[in-house]
Amino acid sequence: MAIDDLDRKILCLLQQNARTPFTKIAEKLSIPDTTIHFRVKKLVENGVIKGYTVLISPQSLGYNYVSLIKLRIGGHIVEDMSIKKAEQLAKRLKSDERVRFIALGQQKTMVYLILIGRNAEEVSDIIRKLKNDPDVQELIMWNISKVIKGEELLSPLIFQDVGGENCNV
Repeated sequence: MAIDDLDRKILCLLQQNARTPFTKIAEKLSIPDTTIHFRVKKLVENGVIKGYTVLISPQSLGYNYVSLIKLRIGGHIVEDMSIKKAEQLAKRLKSDERVRFIALGQQKTMVYLILIGRNAEEVSDIIRKLKNDPDVQELIMWNISKVIKGEELLSPLIFQDVGGENCNV
């Protein structure tokens, strides 16, 4: 889907505040609100807008520890096996709510993580498990003292704090 200037303006306004009524966006852009409805519907249908969410400050829920992790997966005779092990590790880590970001590097055997924890022990728990993984050849960790930009990557999952149930209140 080609995105034109109007789509970009709509996306920009929604990024600033996804709760902005379409009538306000239409007013700001001097176009009919039906156009906004139509454009947003198309952006959703084409996967440009993937969803709407609430960003929560990790500190407000007691998540005060943040670490960046770089893992090198290897030690296998065939590099494809190391690549497969990196993908498997990434999939396993996906279910841990303390792991807020996972990416595979261009080399495909590098895994990058952002971890959050309420205390140092929560983060150390993950690190210990990773160090004990026979496929992890190298682990480099940087502790973060203050996030200047990108706090949205750290937004914790609330439903994990209410017994792991969905938030069907």
